[in-house]
Amino acid sequence: MTFRGGEKFYPKGCDYDIYVNMQGNLKKNIEELYYAYLKKNVSRIGNHYPQLTKKEQIILQCLLSRREGIHELKSRLKIEEKTLSCHRCKITRKFGCKRFIRFMYLYNLNKEITDEKWCTSNT
Repeated sequence: MTFRGGEKFYPKGCDYDIYVNMQGNLKKNIEELYYAYLKKNVSRIGNHYPQLTKKEQIILQCLLSRREGIHELKSRLKIEEKTLSCHRCKITRKFGCKRFIRFMYLYNLNKEITDEKWCTSNT
């Protein structure tokens, strides 16, 4: 986290379009920063979907539908569990997340919008 200019607070790695004025209610300002940062991450998730390979798209759709677990999915796709884990890791990284659980959290925050966008871009 860095301070730039007078009284503006920027999170590390941001494009300086999200900031909090440090004057006033600190708790409220930090909550605003947090929600703005989450909103930016959710929009990033929606925009990255077309960059996935066909195999990654299939795996992602199966994982998001939660109808199948890892073991059922590897049997259906006839791939090793390690290969499936590698695909899941690559998908997660392409969306700018370090962990799949973080990606799922951001996805679930705005599920309707991302599902609508992904379905229209996939047809």
